[in-house]
Amino acid sequence: MKFSKQRELILNTILNNSVHPSADYIYETLKKDNPNLSLGTVYR
Repeated sequence: MKFSKQRELILNTILNNSVHPSADYIYETLKKDNPNLSLGTVYR
């Protein structure tokens, strides 16, 4: 699996949360600043 900027953002979001975030939470959090992010990318 190729490491991309989007995957880096997703990983950082997971690591910087004290609880396990849902895919929907990650998507909604990152979508504001990254409009090209898809929910499918978050699930992968």
